Amino acid sequence: MARRSSARVWVNLGGATLRERARYHLARWAPLLAVALLTYLAFTPLIGIGAPVPAVGQISKQSVVAPFAYEVRKSPEEIAREGESRALTAQPVYRFSPTAYDSSLAAARGFFADLAKAAETGGPDSVAQAVAARVRLGPEETRFLTDSTNRRQIQELSTHFLAEALSRGVADAGAIRGEVSPTIALRRGETERIIPRDSILTFADLMEQAETAQRQVASLTQVTNESKKTIDARLTDIAAREANLQQELGQLEVNREELASAVDEGTRSRYQRLFKQKGQNVVVGIQHGVCGGCHMQLSRSTVVTCQAEQEIVTCTNCGRILYYTRDMDLAVAE
Repeated sequence: MARRSSARVWVNLGGATLRERARYHLARWAPLLAVALLTYLAFTPLIGIGAPVPAVGQISKQSVVAPFAYEVRKSPEEIAREGESRALTAQPVYRFSPTAYDSSLAAARGFFADLAKAAETGGPDSVAQAVAARVRLGPEETRFLTDSTNRRQIQELSTHFLAEALSRGVADAGAIRGEVSPTIALRRGETERIIPRDSILTFADLMEQAETAQRQVASLTQVTNESKKTIDARLTDIAAREANLQQELGQLEVNREELASAVDEGTRSRYQRLFKQKGQNVVVGIQHGVCGGCHMQLSRSTVVTCQAEQEIVTCTNCGRILYYTRDMDLAVAE
């Protein structure tokens, strides 16, 4: 049906005039022209399209994406300086590597683990051999590490030093000192923060701190050895004095038995009873008429009897045995 209808239209137009044919085709092209106009109004073209090409040296009134090259009237040195100045405006970014941090601490712990294992299997000689195989130390430092207590303290000190120093970051001296910016960006995982450039240690700084710590350890080792020698000498002196005192005590006990055998049984029993009650302060002197044990006033007759040294005199208050020497003041206070 469609083909027959079209054939009839063309047959009908075969005898039409020019105006009728123009009207017929205009009715068919008008919708297409309307759609094209709407598209042009809805989607405006770029400004640069159709813009005139400016002459050399002419200042353009708008930004132009030129499809041709312009001559830049600057020397290569000026272009290089501009590039450096633009580069300085960019913040340098350093990335923290946890792998290096973990490997350094693992190496330190492994070293001390080897020393502990050598100490268990072969003693101080094996520890010295293990130290010589891993690091270069002097004889004093090696002897210091053979002691388990010293080794544990050095392990805690070194691991703490490494953990604190490496956690702040360590960079190559040429790279970090070449940065012009006083601050840098340090990236840890997904976080990033701005820190002072000088807060980042270099490998040279780390080695300098390690050497300073080593010198301090050597100094402390020397002080410890000297203190140990002093303590050993004092202990030897105390042991010798104790032996002498023990010998003197034994001689005094022998003399005491000899002297005690010359005292009658009643007096010796009284002394032993007072010794159990009063302790070692059993026989006391007299000073200004006062008992040296209980510090109570003595009667005149008691003082005179004690001065006569004809019998054993006791304090009427506490029962202690009284004695007299010529340097004592026996005057009884009135």
